[in-house]
Amino acid sequence: MLLLAILLAVLTASAPPPPTPRESPESIAARGAGKPARADGLNCPSTLDCVWLPAVFGPVLGRPGEYKYAPANRPAQPRIKYIVIHGTESSYESTIATAQNPSEPNSWHYSIRSGDGRVAQHLGLKDIGWHTGNHFISWHSIGIEHEGYAGEPGFYTEAMYRASATLVRHLARQFGIPLDRQHILGHDNVPGMTPQWVRRMHTDPGPFWDWAHYFELLDAPLRAEAGNLITIAPDYATTQPAFTGCTAPTRVCPKHGSSAVLLRSLPQADAPLVNDLVLDPDGGASTMNISDQGAHATAGQRYVVAEVRGDWTAIWYLGRKAWFANPASSPNALPGSGRVARPKTGRATIPVYGWPLPDLPVVLPYLLQAGQGYAVSAIIDGFEFIMTTDASGARTGGWTVRAGGASYAQIQFGHRVMFVSLDDVDVT
Repeated sequence: MLLLAILLAVLTASAPPPPTPRESPESIAARGAGKPARADGLNCPSTLDCVWLPAVFGPVLGRPGEYKYAPANRPAQPRIKYIVIHGTESSYESTIATAQNPSEPNSWHYSIRSGDGRVAQHLGLKDIGWHTGNHFISWHSIGIEHEGYAGEPGFYTEAMYRASATLVRHLARQFGIPLDRQHILGHDNVPGMTPQWVRRMHTDPGPFWDWAHYFELLDAPLRAEAGNLITIAPDYATTQPAFTGCTAPTRVCPKHGSSAVLLRSLPQADAPLVNDLVLDPDGGASTMNISDQGAHATAGQRYVVAEVRGDWTAIWYLGRKAWFANPASSPNALPGSGRVARPKTGRATIPVYGWPLPDLPVVLPYLLQAGQGYAVSAIIDGFEFIMTTDASGARTGGWTVRAGGASYAQIQFGHRVMFVSLDDVDVT
């Protein structure tokens, strides 16, 4: 119970309000990281149509102690490590209204309009937006919402892709963020912090987001590399799984290109999809619903090959072998390279975490077993998240971060990234 109480305290953490509830773009830029790129003070490339529509700071309605966002001191501590790509599941107008409503619990840094790629900035980049459902990722990321619906790929327009890529390229250069799928995350790649949160995690921008094209626009196209991994890289136009749920839960979606490769329990086209033991605890197979991503690997993600049989390749995925069609005549993956995490000798299984907090090691109900390997995208230095309290021990809403504690490896464990302690694995 004590651990749960501490965890809940962290999850409801907030910060004191800034000096003024509404700030000009110039003052935001002054607090933001790096030199402003524009005369108007907005942190956008000068070539973009970018406007300032601030998120108004305020307490969240019905949630005592929570605030719209956390005024912070990034990137000094915590450092910005990720950019998270979101789909709004609402109109641009509704998205802006939510961003500017101080009583709404969510906040993010930018929104992009579908029709013309207009960019709205809502937060300074030193401030923490609550946009991922995982506080570690939110602390260390910039959130970008894209007007659209996961089941309506027509909303992901070329104007939107190009504006978004121009913005992300600018931000990645400013903060030293690698242009790869392990640091440019979809919201659907963010892990749940606890077993209870796994089922609540969002699934946007969904399987119709064209990751390969997006990385071409980022000037970081998916390429073959000689090494020990594979990079998922299906042909977007011809990859058209029979997804359901675009207009009704069981109705088949109109055929459309997709970044997703389906993963099966056996190397055959009629085999059941692999299942996520948290999303499907009874052992049932994953479904074809666009919001069920228990059996998806998407373009740019890297995995360790477990086995090859003819035209089928198996990868280690959520603690098991997961098979996908990968014929030499039309491959769905490219050779890749990178570090691999494997259990230390003598360890039958090791725990997997949704966030790398050494003082709150909440284990997710997955098993990384001996003999398996997972692609490592980053080594996360340990730190402690310390709540500020008054003399009586009551929380005051502030917090600090102190370096130290265990270190973790971020791995591509399934469709989402997760974390393992460096005390439990060898990284080669």
